[in-house]
Amino acid sequence: MSAQNPVASRLSREVIVDAYLRLVEAEDSDSVSLRRLGSELGVDPTAVYRHFRDKDEILAAAADRLLAEVTEGLEPAGGWREQLRALLLALRRVYLVHPRALLALQLSPPTLENGFGNVERCIALLREAGLADDEVPVAYEALETYTIGATVFDARATPESLANWREVYRRLPTDRFPNLAATAESLYLDIDEAFRYGLDLMLDAIDLKVSQLRTARVKRRRAPTSGK
Repeated sequence: MSAQNPVASRLSREVIVDAYLRLVEAEDSDSVSLRRLGSELGVDPTAVYRHFRDKDEILAAAADRLLAEVTEGLEPAGGWREQLRALLLALRRVYLVHPRALLALQLSPPTLENGFGNVERCIALLREAGLADDEVPVAYEALETYTIGATVFDARATPESLANWREVYRRLPTDRFPNLAATAESLYLDIDEAFRYGLDLMLDAIDLKVSQLRTARVKRRRAPTSGK
């Protein structure tokens, strides 16, 4: 009987997920084959099946681990707005590091306990804010789309690529693009600041909606009722 591969004997779900995440980000692809994963681990690809049913299950485990990082060290502080802002900024930080691994979730939604917990927290905070029930889902989707979409886009940027865009804009003919040429040197200097600016505007809008709803409710309560 041949001796057992010492690497295979040390395999675990955690070790496999570690290798998967390394490959996804290093190779800039969310399609990592089990053959490639086995090569990275130094084992026959079939050894992975002793820990996961298929590649989708590996993806789910990897994504859930990353999503658990969103709330690590995140202590609830302040009102709904402060807590929601902190949660979305934490989500952005995780997506900036692992955009490929998390973006793949959109194609095949798996069971993600930590991911579900983050969504639950967001929706709870929007309800706590006092939004109308029919606006809570739309508000959540808008915040989710902005946070994830902008972050996945920003994750591909580099200081060099941003500088290249500034240079392209700077060279545009000022007679055709006067405004773009005038602001070229100030664009893309701090993409995190730009993200926070947009997020704060969205939260301002939600805050205004809540204030308007409260005002309308007060007016209805104070309105005189007509008797017969």
